[in-house]
Amino acid sequence: MSHSVVCVDPIFQRSDADCGLASLAMTLGVPYREVCLTAAQMDKKFIREGVWLRELIAIARAFDVELVYRPVSEYAEVNGILAVAQGVRVKRGTKRTKRQRDSDHLVTIFQNVIFDPSSGLAWVPEHYFSFTKRRPTRFLTVAGGE
Repeated sequence: MSHSVVCVDPIFQRSDADCGLASLAMTLGVPYREVCLTAAQMDKKFIREGVWLRELIAIARAFDVELVYRPVSEYAEVNGILAVAQGVRVKRGTKRTKRQRDSDHLVTIFQNVIFDPSSGLAWVPEHYFSFTKRRPTRFLTVAGGE
């Protein structure tokens, strides 16, 4: 299925744990409620506890959309879901605590603008990273998407 989103309806996440679902809805151009209902049918913990990127990939498949990992350095060139982390990078092989997770928030990037579901704001990436003290860590895009 060809999937092309031409605009973003900025979405506020409704709980502390659903930045991923809100970002998925914005990225796919699908109503937030539909994404939440689909996620809850797959596993109710997705609504209470949030989702990992691999779980977002599974939820997107329910909408006949394939999400794929791309190098994080390509986020300025392609629309998608960007995982971001606050604080310093945790060295590989070091045991991480929940507070030290390598990605603790998900945002949508569309036409090189970051849409943050925790604030509902649209950001120029360099200002977002400077102001929030976050850094990009992982990047998902729609397969074959631009």
